[in-house]
Amino acid sequence: MIKINKLILSVTCVLFISIVGCMSSEERAEELYEKGMSLLEKNPVQAEKAFKNALLMEKHMVKAIYGLALVAKQQDDPMTAYALMNQVLEEDPNHIEALTNTCQFLLDNEGLDLALDRCDRALAIDHNRVQALYLRATLQLKLGDARGAVEYIKRTLSKEPNNQEAYFTLATERLMARNEVEAIKYLDRALIINEQNLTVQLTKAVVLENLSKLQE
Repeated sequence: MIKINKLILSVTCVLFISIVGCMSSEERAEELYEKGMSLLEKNPVQAEKAFKNALLMEKHMVKAIYGLALVAKQQDDPMTAYALMNQVLEEDPNHIEALTNTCQFLLDNEGLDLALDRCDRALAIDHNRVQALYLRATLQLKLGDARGAVEYIKRTLSKEPNNQEAYFTLATERLMARNEVEAIKYLDRALIINEQNLTVQLTKAVVLENLSKLQE
């Protein structure tokens, strides 16, 4: 019995080695990429290792580079994530996730001209892309075009009615117009979607405090 078990084990090992040995570099890279994606949420360190190993097999594998960018985002390293997203765009200029992610980074860091370019490129690929519509609304608001911002927010909400960021942006636009009462309405809508959002909670608290001072 022991000899039979050893024989089965040996045959299994030979078959496994044969299968792995017959895999192309593309197939190995794909397998490593899938492993990385499966580990991304629970073990980003191991996911990063898998993505890097995939790139050793296929150095121009765009989705593995993007996977590394997602790891960097998860590890709160926006500069590395941005650099990797740009590398993705060098390989694939129409990678819509990289376009919207780099647009968000540029928006957060006052790179408005390039952010506008990235956002418009994303919308040219998919004019119904919710994240791109929302980013375009935020850009319009930063550029002083409140009417344009509201139009893009309406388009965002038509595609995704429970988009909390969209309602928060509407509240921001109302605050800029010094209409605190309407701003509160939009903040309340945002809190219905997610009452745990501290940014929305604090903003509402400040607005209510300002309104109470005005009524004194």
